[in-house]
Parts: sequence; structure tokens; C-alpha cells
Amino acid sequence: MAKKKTVYFCDECGFDSVQWLGKCPQCKSWNTFKEMTITAGDKGRRRIKAASRSKEFIKPLSSIKRYEQERILLDHSELDRVLGGGLYPHTTVLLAGEPGIGKSTLLLQACSTVTETYGKNVIYISAEESLEQIRERAQRLGICSDNIYIVQENNFDEFTQHIQDLQPILVVVDSIQAVFDPAVPSSPGTITQVREVAFKLSQMAKEEGFILFLIGHVTKDGVVAGPRTLEHMVDVVVYFEGDRYQSLRLIRTVKNRYGATGEIGVFEMREEGLRHIANPSSIFLPDGENITPGRVTVAVMEGRRPFLVEVQALTNKTSFNNPLRRALGVELNKVSLLLAVIERSLTLNFAGYDVFIKAVGGLKLQEAACDLSLCLAIISSFTMVTISPQIVVIGEVGLGGEIRKVQRLESRIKEAARLGFKQVVVPKKNLKEKLTQDISVREVGTLADAYDLFFEPASRKS
Repeated sequence: MAKKKTVYFCDECGFDSVQWLGKCPQCKSWNTFKEMTITAGDKGRRRIKAASRSKEFIKPLSSIKRYEQERILLDHSELDRVLGGGLYPHTTVLLAGEPGIGKSTLLLQACSTVTETYGKNVIYISAEESLEQIRERAQRLGICSDNIYIVQENNFDEFTQHIQDLQPILVVVDSIQAVFDPAVPSSPGTITQVREVAFKLSQMAKEEGFILFLIGHVTKDGVVAGPRTLEHMVDVVVYFEGDRYQSLRLIRTVKNRYGATGEIGVFEMREEGLRHIANPSSIFLPDGENITPGRVTVAVMEGRRPFLVEVQALTNKTSFNNPLRRALGVELNKVSLLLAVIERSLTLNFAGYDVFIKAVGGLKLQEAACDLSLCLAIISSFTMVTISPQIVVIGEVGLGGEIRKVQRLESRIKEAARLGFKQVVVPKKNLKEKLTQDISVREVGTLADAYDLFFEPASRKS
């Protein structure tokens, strides 16, 4: 009988210890150690067969050839953009998102497109839903193909034989947390099971030459459920974001070994499935009606793609001893920092006012180029002075009130001109060349310069 022993694994980074620890010595996280029972034979489970490896696996960099295969397109312009222009065979992709966000719908549509385009087999492994449930979804999406094979099984040993027999071009596992390996003495969803199953499936994808999609759930903190080492084991990590009660869906890459990270794709959930949005900026821009104070448009970069987004601010006299600070789509710490800069640079006083910030459309603004627009939106609501909806504001605000340079400013201005905006406010001396677009460019060096450009000095409140 194989000898068993108890090991404690960190749920965040996978660090193991023979005893329970309150704080992980590797990732410094608290209360993340979980107890696992393993057998002595588990250590040899990760060995790769020597026969599957070439003897000459050490080569000079100059002698290594590029991929001879072409990328496989999924025929979703937004999804292909996020994945770097398609996927190579042997690639493992982790698609993570909240339950009910549309992960299964997106990949079922991708399976249908791949079979129609390439005429090869696709296997969809459902470890949670029944065959009838998948059939109902496929019927609603208008999908009916003889090359899509559905397997309702969560036992790793049971469906691996189907993969070898059908030789698919694409394999979807829904979800990785529900699949288990009988040789691993733990329940599905545990650290050991998720890591072992993902490792074996990834190795199978490389040996058999198919694309592997692993669907993963996320925790309440927005990270992939299970060990964080799962993200390091795959080639591409994609997050599916959005509110399940709204139609807008965002796909964002956080890791891509074959393309750029930070790319974003925009979809709309409809009755017939997910549909890509050709002009995403139209969702995040003002509607042109009922223009009120506290609304400013900013150009942000998501990967290599510019987006024009409207930010809104609301200031109101507080009824509490401590004024409220709330933000949707913007980091709350950024709002507190910008309020302090405004008070110091412009002698405005927000001590008796609640401040609320929102990014329209559900997009999360993370880069510093939106600082100036947030400041002007707050001041606009505070002074009750409306800023023209035909103006785009771009710039990072320093702690001293200076407007700092931003990256890829030319791309942002070109996107604003393409959408018909009349004026753009940019950091002083940020432009390296003269633009040919029919748009007026105003440069500001400090937050006080931007204030004088849009507001009267007499409108300041102390």
C-alpha cells in the first residue's frame, strides 16, 4: 500500500509546507494554506516520457525555426483581436469569468465557427452541464453541426480516449474546476486536482497538436479560483468581464505568449448569442442629449486600441460628518489623490461635499491618462459649469498639479478626430509632430491652466 502523508499548499502561489502556516513565506498572503493528502507515488506523476522528447532539444537561438502553421481564426473580430490574431495549434488558453457571464456561450459559438471554416472535429467537454442543457443553448444560438462532439464527463481518464480517437482541432473543457483525475486522492476543485489535470491536458494539447480552452471560475476577489500557478501553466489567460444583468461584455488578455497583453474586445449579449461591436467607442460616449455639468470625455488606450469614454462626476453637500467618496470603474484611491491635488492647486474645498465618480459603459479606467478628465469632471460638477461634449481631455496629473506626458497620444487624437470631435486638450509639449486631422489641439501645462481654460476664476469656492 502506498504511503500517504499530509501536505499544506498555498491557494495563491502553490507553495507547499509540511505544516500549516498563517502567512505564506513566498507570496506573503494570509490564511491561504489548505490541507491535502498525497501518496508517495505522486512525485513521479509530473515526469515527461523521454520518448516524446527529441534528443536534440538544446539548440542555438539562431537555428530555431518559426512556426510553420498558420494561426487558426475563430472568426470573431473582437475575440481574434484579443488573442493576437488567432491561435496556433498546441496552445492552451484559460478563459476565466464569473458564473453566468457567457463563457460557455462564447466558446460554443467559437466551436461552430471553427468547424464551418476548417471542417475538422471539435470536442466540447462538459463537466457541469448535461447534454440536454447544452443542446438547448446550441438551438438558441442556431448551432447544429456534425463535427461538434459533446462529452458529458468529469473523469479525466474517460474523455482522454475520445480526444485521441477523434483528433480534434479544438477542445473545450467546461470547467477545469469540475474535472478530476482518479489517480489523485482529492476531490474535484482542490489545488492538487486543478493543477494535475491542467498540467496533463496542456501536455496532451502539445503532443496531439490541438487548441485547448480551459474555462475557469473566478473568486469574489476577481481572480481565478484554485492555485495561481494555473495561470503560469497556460499560454494565454483571458478574463471575461461584465455584469450578468447587462448586455455589455468585455474580454481582456492578461497573459499572451504569442501576442500583446492588455488587448480588449467588446461584445453585446443578445438573445441569439454574443455579437461583437464594431465601434465600441459609441457605447462609452455621451448620447448628446441632456448635457449636464460633471461630464467629460477622455481617450484611453486598451492594449494598442484607443477608446473614447465619458467619465461622470457628482458633488453634493454631505449630510454626514465624514463626506462620502464612491467610484465605479475608477480606483477609489485615485479619486482621493486627485481631490487632494485639486484642493492644493486650486484652493477648492471638498470637505463638506460627497464626491461620486463613474465611468460610462462599465469600462474600468486604469491608466493615468484619465487623471485630467476626472479632475475636470469633478470641478465641473462642483462649479456647475458645463464642458462642451465636443472636447476630449487627455493627461496625467502629478501631485504638484503639473500635467505630465502620456504615451501614444497621436493614436488617441486620431480616434477623436475620426469620431467627429472638434477639440482635444493635451499635455504641453507632448506632441512630437504636427497633426493633419481636422481637430483643434489645446495644450495645458498645469491643472490651473486647464481650470482657466474651462472655468471662470470667480467660480471657485472656498
